[in-house]
Amino acid sequence: MERYTQDLSLLVKQIQLLEEQQQQQNYYNNLFSQNPNPYNKSFEEIIEYLLGTTESTFLIHHFEDFPQALSYDQRKEFQKLRRYYLRHQNALRCFNKPFSEECHALTSLWIKGMRGDSIIDLIPHLDSLRDYFHLHYQKLLGQPTVSYKDVLAFSFGPQITEFYYTLIKESKDSFLRLYNDYLESFPQTYIPVHYLHLSKEETLLVLEELITLASSVLPKQDFYINFGPNPFPSHFHNEQTTYLNLGVFTDFMTALHQCLKQLGKVFLQEYTHSFAIMQKSDFEQLHLHHSILEFCTLLPILSQTISKAIIKTIYPDKITDEKFVNQIQEELLYHYFRTNKLNNSIESPQPLQEILKCYIEMEIEEDWFNGAFPSIELSHEWNVRSNECLHKVPSTHMDGLLRHIHWTKGELGNAFGKLLGLFSIFCSGLPKEPYDHPFSEFLEHFSSDQLRRWHPTYQLIEHLRMNPESTKCCWVFFKQKLNEFK
Repeated sequence: MERYTQDLSLLVKQIQLLEEQQQQQNYYNNLFSQNPNPYNKSFEEIIEYLLGTTESTFLIHHFEDFPQALSYDQRKEFQKLRRYYLRHQNALRCFNKPFSEECHALTSLWIKGMRGDSIIDLIPHLDSLRDYFHLHYQKLLGQPTVSYKDVLAFSFGPQITEFYYTLIKESKDSFLRLYNDYLESFPQTYIPVHYLHLSKEETLLVLEELITLASSVLPKQDFYINFGPNPFPSHFHNEQTTYLNLGVFTDFMTALHQCLKQLGKVFLQEYTHSFAIMQKSDFEQLHLHHSILEFCTLLPILSQTISKAIIKTIYPDKITDEKFVNQIQEELLYHYFRTNKLNNSIESPQPLQEILKCYIEMEIEEDWFNGAFPSIELSHEWNVRSNECLHKVPSTHMDGLLRHIHWTKGELGNAFGKLLGLFSIFCSGLPKEPYDHPFSEFLEHFSSDQLRRWHPTYQLIEHLRMNPESTKCCWVFFKQKLNEFK
């Protein structure tokens, strides 16, 4: 028995080394390659070879019959090994070919769709893929049937799934009301720029005040803001100074948006060095990064932080005038959302729109998995639901059906993971100091089955479950802020 456990450990180590090499290859860099995702195909082929030997098959069946012979850590390793083995076996049943070949075929068809080609050849593959998902999770969970929620519980852990699945479902109406309030129910008359018509020098004063407010979670460095001559906003830093290039100065609102975006990137860059984050896969990091960057430009806008910073630096004599603060806030909100409203494209990275697209993506994936409609109806479902929620439809099938590209790697729950990251970060309050942000702790059990030490703020959850009479359904944005925005 000891020899079998040693052989099992050796096999696990071989696969772990392969996984490390695979993670170093950026899947998205190969997205538009003539030879799509060659590294992923090679990785799968080697895994299939290792698990296809007589010795490996014997080990897996042996420890399926005698799991008590393994320690707790060895059982975790064995379960991971068994997932790979079942993936290979189930692919042969559903696709009549190894998983590596089907993965390569799916990726090739997906890339053609991304380029604007017909996706009709993709539909039969999606039907087979759905059958594969069901068979794979039935075997993993030992159940005759599985639901979408069962799959999420297996991937993210039952406690995390149960908590966030309900929260996400109940909060959709709040985000829809927020979207409609600010993007669809604008004032009929144009609000002119009175108080935000700031000069370049005045803009610099406001942005410097903003950086001062953000200093609690930004690296302990000096920040230097520069306009032009490089038209492309960027940032770089040395040991003591971070330089923010905001492009050519045109107006205050554009400069404010670029400054918030660059601060968000600095914030992310610092926390990316956290050990807890570096230990996670690209798939998990993608959820986290998406959840932060998209909203760094929105949180301060919705709060009155920037309004008060403007008054403090430009109109100090009106700092106690509540009516004046509201006028500044109204002007700020109007011109921020007006810019996004003029862009009627569903591909626009407007933060609230991105949240709702994640809701749509998750709902469509769930209904597709549960067999509510055939695969050929996927694009139609995207058009219908996008029109209902966003009053827009994708210009092509690319932003609809092809948004589910993670299916090509055998993954489900991408949109759920993004929404989960959003709620986990903004339900957890503010960091006390750099490298102590709640999402770092959250990542430690991102793939675990327990919430452990990390818990969201339940007061926030009650506010997310707002009744229809609530006029402000964006409590999460007003109260949870990036850097002491109040």
